[in-house]
Amino acid sequence: MLNKCIILSGASSKTGLFFLTILSKRKYRRRVFVIVRNNKSKSLFKNFNLDISFVESDLKKIKSKKYLFPKNSIFLHVAGIPYSLAVLEFCIFNKIKKIISVHTSGIFSMHKPESKTYKIIDSTFKKKCITHKIFFATLYPTLIFGTGDDGNISRLIVSLKKFFFFPIIGDGSNFFQPIYYKDLSKAFYLILENEEKTIKNKNYILSGKYPISYLEMLKFIQLKTYSKNFFFHIPVRLSVWLINIAIFFYKSFPINKYQALRMLENRSFNHSAASLDFKFNPIGFKIGVARQIKEFF
Repeated sequence: MLNKCIILSGASSKTGLFFLTILSKRKYRRRVFVIVRNNKSKSLFKNFNLDISFVESDLKKIKSKKYLFPKNSIFLHVAGIPYSLAVLEFCIFNKIKKIISVHTSGIFSMHKPESKTYKIIDSTFKKKCITHKIFFATLYPTLIFGTGDDGNISRLIVSLKKFFFFPIIGDGSNFFQPIYYKDLSKAFYLILENEEKTIKNKNYILSGKYPISYLEMLKFIQLKTYSKNFFFHIPVRLSVWLINIAIFFYKSFPINKYQALRMLENRSFNHSAASLDFKFNPIGFKIGVARQIKEFF
């Protein structure tokens, strides 16, 4: 049973808010310390049946923020890998001995520009945790989807409804394994509930139930949105060349060459460690996106 106080960053994200919903439904009665940037953010949390306290701080400046937390509190860092080291310094400064940090499966990409930086942050984070005797669990979610503003699948849904001619970079056979945002929030809860096993310097990939090819994703969204599209394939290398030309003339062109190159990668990841340690059992992409489309429209 979950009975530790929680310190939460990224609480205003969809995964953060749904995690609080889970706590509320499970009648969690310990205090939740929510990191907020300013007073405006506090209104998001007024309807939760939880004992919420606020820690006002920009995550970029949180390193030496002193706060009195109950003993054995656990930090759940949902706000993302760019802030992980600052949050860790905060934990060291405030003698917090357990942290769950949400990083990204993008760290494993060969064509994502940020992946090198992410690897350095990830490695430094773990070394510092060990040095300061802080137990950690690092999480690597795949492509997160399920909301109207997820920036990924929601964009595909809109584009397929809007455009008849739809380009596919490559042959569309590359695999994805997106994770539904509610499953990610559930994973946070399960990790906390099983902290004696999970927050023990472990790493967990969090992905959807099964891999699915990009072309199959498009066709399923097309089916569920009653869209009529003509798909045409553009070789990846030709796409990179065309994108570079477009960027030369139009600086704010919405696609960059790295997004095209990533279509050469399979982004399917095994989550068996999570299933074994805390019974992680996510839904598949088709079930999740069907829910998303129903809510979207």
